[in-house]
Amino acid sequence: IGTIATVTALSFGSVASPIHTNVADLTVNTAAAGGNQFITETNTLTALSLNAGTGDITLITGGTISDADINVDIVADALVVTVGGGGTFGTGAAAGAAIQTTVNDLTVTTTANQFILETDGLTGLALNSGAGTIILTAGGAVTDVDGTSDIVAATANVTLNAAGDFGTAGQN
Repeated sequence: IGTIATVTALSFGSVASPIHTNVADLTVNTAAAGGNQFITETNTLTALSLNAGTGDITLITGGTISDADINVDIVADALVVTVGGGGTFGTGAAAGAAIQTTVNDLTVTTTANQFILETDGLTGLALNSGAGTIILTAGGAVTDVDGTSDIVAATANVTLNAAGDFGTAGQN
């Protein structure tokens, strides 16, 4: 398992043809053109830096996604992550253990724990850890208006580090 050096592109993969990787450290930057990223990783990721700017990212892995540095790990408009193999999304709640995001719309599906540090607020949320725990810390308001379950977990802990609402008035 190796490292993919920084890839700068307009888009990286497509819905029909995602880029398949088998690396431990993944860096992809499509921010200059706001390009989307579609990535399927065979195993786990131990370091990542994904930047789509105003584009979207879809990431599927065969195991845990972790990153030990304190930098933002994923920047996108919308992020959709599916972690397989019983893996976690992050390894702890603190910076350097949690996956750090700057996104507007966040969807993460695992069958284990999720640890997320969002730098600002969220306007869309769909977190499902099955019987796992979700710890989400956001730098602003967290809202969602789609009417579906926004957080599914055995235990969830959400902290807002700035003024803002959690939820939307009138949403059922």
